[in-house]
Amino acid sequence: MREVLDQTVKIRMSKRQKDKVEAAAREAGVNPSSFYRSVVLEGAGISPFFTEQDIRILAKILSDMRKIGVNINQIARALNSNRQVHSDEILTQLKNVLAVHERVDSELVYLRSVAPRRRRGEVDDSRD
Repeated sequence: MREVLDQTVKIRMSKRQKDKVEAAAREAGVNPSSFYRSVVLEGAGISPFFTEQDIRILAKILSDMRKIGVNINQIARALNSNRQVHSDEILTQLKNVLAVHERVDSELVYLRSVAPRRRRGEVDDSRD
């Protein structure tokens, strides 16, 4: 059952700020009131935008990026000290970078697609 929205909160802002927020609400596909509410609840930590599943996925991507960074740093150190590095090592790391890039891009596309539903307060924890 949805909560009854029977309370009003007033805030002061400039016309420019209000126009920007309303444009962001339109872009998100929600009315300004829903947009303000979702942003305030997210900011207060009451209703976070990212789900636990989102956080786990983003943490895994970050972990993979760090591992790739360590490997690339090791290759750079070897090259800087005139040690030979096999081209397969470099190609493997480049492929890893591209794979992570694709995962990040895919995750951002997904989050952008569910953002309007989350802003409207619709529950969406499924991954298609």
